Amino acid sequence: NSFKHYLKTLVPDLLHNANAKWNNSLLYIQLLMCFKIAIYGLGILFSFSASNSNAQKFSVWLIISLLVSGYGNTFSLLLLLIPMFHFGSKWAFKDYRFILVLGLILVIANLPIGVLNDLPVFLKFFRFWVLLVLFLFICYNSKVKVNPYYLILLVVPFVFIRSVAYSAQNYLFRKEEAFLIYNFELKPKAIQISYFDITGPSIKMIPSHFVRNKLQYFYTHSNQDKYASYCKLNDSLLIYLSDENRGVGFNTLRISKIKNE
Repeated sequence: NSFKHYLKTLVPDLLHNANAKWNNSLLYIQLLMCFKIAIYGLGILFSFSASNSNAQKFSVWLIISLLVSGYGNTFSLLLLLIPMFHFGSKWAFKDYRFILVLGLILVIANLPIGVLNDLPVFLKFFRFWVLLVLFLFICYNSKVKVNPYYLILLVVPFVFIRSVAYSAQNYLFRKEEAFLIYNFELKPKAIQISYFDITGPSIKMIPSHFVRNKLQYFYTHSNQDKYASYCKLNDSLLIYLSDENRGVGFNTLRISKIKNE
């Protein structure tokens, strides 16, 4: 739940955004870099402010990490306890500023994301917007000085980033069968995938119609277990696990033709 994921609505994806209203991967990169420059810039200015303690500076960078990172989980929100206590010591606990900070953190930490799934895209990222308000409120009340000419830096991504490499859309499946696939096997009329979900390790059989004249697996090893990393099918197709543009470990199956040398 980050600005990166919000901007992903600009990037078409056959699994998650097949009907993208905007197809502009370049603008996605430019806006994301612009956002990072703004957030990191405020963090640097906050760090150079003598009125802020080291603990408060550390707290602000924790918030920045949650804002900028495209990955995280509910447990990572426990990190917000650190800025809550450190800014409670900066402002009196009865001060409206601390009460507002506490209220924003409670909303961020306790808002069930599931209730936002059916809302418009902007509201689906409500937690991110509240976290951004928290960050800007802290910066404003800590008297972070922003000179107008700093805004020139926000133009840099639009001047120097003029092209972008497009991600291959070579997904094996046409819908998200599982987010954390760690093993697979081609059966005569199906593909068996092993994956993790909230219930733990699971297995699913997905119908397929591959003709298996020749099949060669290549494995990775973990302790006593071995998992299929990729396989060659009939010396013409490569089926492999990849977490490209999905987050570390969030594998799905992709397929590509083997080029003849």
